[in-house]
Order: sequence, then C-alpha cells, then structure tokens
Amino acid sequence: MLTCLRGRPRLAVLFLIALLGVTAVAVGRVSAEGPAPRSLDVREAVNAAPAPGEVRKVSVGIYVNQVKSIEMIQNEYVVDFWVWFRFKSDKHKPEAEQYKPLDNFEIIGGIIEDRIADQMDDLGNGDTYAAVRIIARIKKYFDVTRFPLDDHVLTIELEDTKNEEHLTRFEADTVNSQVDPGVRTPGWNLTASRALVRRHTYSTNYGDSRLPPGKETSYSRFVFEMELQRPGLGYLFKLFWSIYLSVIIGFVALLIKPTDLDPRFGLGVGAIFAAAASSYVVNAALPPTNLLTLSDKVNMISVGFIFLSLLESIFSLRFYYQERVQAAKWLDRICFWALLAGYGLANYIAVATA
Repeated sequence: MLTCLRGRPRLAVLFLIALLGVTAVAVGRVSAEGPAPRSLDVREAVNAAPAPGEVRKVSVGIYVNQVKSIEMIQNEYVVDFWVWFRFKSDKHKPEAEQYKPLDNFEIIGGIIEDRIADQMDDLGNGDTYAAVRIIARIKKYFDVTRFPLDDHVLTIELEDTKNEEHLTRFEADTVNSQVDPGVRTPGWNLTASRALVRRHTYSTNYGDSRLPPGKETSYSRFVFEMELQRPGLGYLFKLFWSIYLSVIIGFVALLIKPTDLDPRFGLGVGAIFAAAASSYVVNAALPPTNLLTLSDKVNMISVGFIFLSLLESIFSLRFYYQERVQAAKWLDRICFWALLAGYGLANYIAVATA
C-alpha cells in the first residue's frame, strides 16, 4: 500500500485522513460503550469478606416474661419475651445503610404472633439500643421416650436475615438475659437458663444456578435456652395410679376360690380393660410417635402381669377339679406374692433405666 502511494502526495494525504477518521470512530465507540461487562453475582458482591474491623458486633439479650403454654401434642410452645440489640451507632450513614435489627431478625422455627412496644434509642456513648416485646409460637420436637419423667429444653433462636456472620456477629448478653422469677409452668420446674451464640451454616445455593452447588453461607445465631424438669415422681403416680390399682385388683383375684368363676376371672378381665383404657388416655396427651415411651412400658408390663394372674387362675382351677385343693391354695398364695414382687421390680427397672 505504501509503495503505491509513493509519488502521489494527494492520495497519501487522503489515506491518512481516512485512517485517522476510522480510528477516531473506533475510539469513540469504545469510550461510549465502556469495557465488556464482567459477570459478577450480586450475592458474591454482598458476601465479599470485609476487613476485620468492619464486622458489626451486636450484643443480644432476652428476658422471658412468661411461658404462656406448652402444647406437646402440637409440638409447640408460646413464649412472651423482650429482646434487645446493642451496637455501635451508624447514624452518620444514610438511612438506607443504617443497621435496623428490629427489621432484620427472625425467630428460627417460629412465628411472631404479636410485637409490642418497639423502641430504638441512642445511649449517648456511641451505642444504639433497640428493643421489642415479642409473643412467639415456636415449634419443637419433644422427645417423649421418658414420659412422664421427661425433661426438655425450650429455646428461642434468633438470626439476622440480611447479614452473614462476616458482616454481623452476635454476642450474648449473658449478664442480663434471664427468666422472670415469677414465671410458672404447670407440671414443670424451670431449673436453669443460659444465653449463647452459635454459628449456623447453610450448605445450599437455594437453587440459584449462578452459584456452585453446596455453596456454604454462615450466620450468627443467638440462642436462649430454658431447662424444664418434671417435679419428682408425683406426676408419674398421678398418671398411673389407676393402672396400679387395676393390677392389684387382678392380683387380689388370686385369693378368691378358683371355682367361683365370675369373680375369679371377672376381676382379671376387668383389670385388663381398665389398663387398656388408661393407656389410651395417657397416649392422648402425647404427640404422635413411633417410639416406645416409659408410659407404654408401664402399661405393657401391667397388662402382662394381669394376664399371668389369669393364667395362674386356670392352673389353680385345674388343681381344684383334680381335687388337689391344698396344691391350688399353695399355688395361689405363692403366685400372689411372686407376681406382686415381680411387678414392683419390673416397674422399678423400667423407671430406673428410662
């Protein structure tokens, strides 16, 4: 091309002008469009780890006013409590960027039935204080294998829904978090409470194909625990006295003459039906479960020993028909005390190993 332009200055000038024009247009287009966009996921931008000094530390505490109900059949309980957050003030930031914990937190495994008296104040020492009274219904799996000697831990768990742990980190206000001394829960003793913070990790991308499968995100979780215990063995005897009475009546039938068929066998059969009815009433107070509870064991032991007493009555009656009256009386007395002692021992083992 340059060889062709030699000796032709006008053509050379025109060529240079055209080349400069094309270059200018190309540069103008690049300047207008900017560089090629970089694929950047919004979550990755939000989750980019800031400098350690930028982690927001929030002191969280709870004061329980009342445990309104414990509904084991529905696997849930209702709690009335105050929750507060204390953190470094960020009033110098635009309102859209300010930390608002009362709008961000959620109760894990529960729903808020009522919010009362939201408040947010500047403490004057560079900290901001936010508090709200909550009435929440919280779901819980109640392990009833030891019922009616079961102990449980009720928890209130809070998470920040908008900020991961590297952005907002909870710290438990262990000094002020507690249960009101006036809290009473019928059928239970509230023995202890504690506040702590755990890290909870979600190993999922929530179906977002822009993120790798199994992507992990961690959140700071505040946990307040309340320990509940049954008050001694009183509830057990209150629940099972009718079963124990049925078994004793079944054993007393052994002291009746075997040839008196109606009372001798009628008491035992009636005792079995009474034990079955008691089992039905007890299980109606429990959530559906495939587990064998302590109450199930007591009922099965009771029915089993009543059946043994009926079986003994059959053998005693055979002795009478064989005119072995003394043998029948001896068998009745021995079996009465043996069954009574065996039943007591079986119950003791069942309760002790629960």
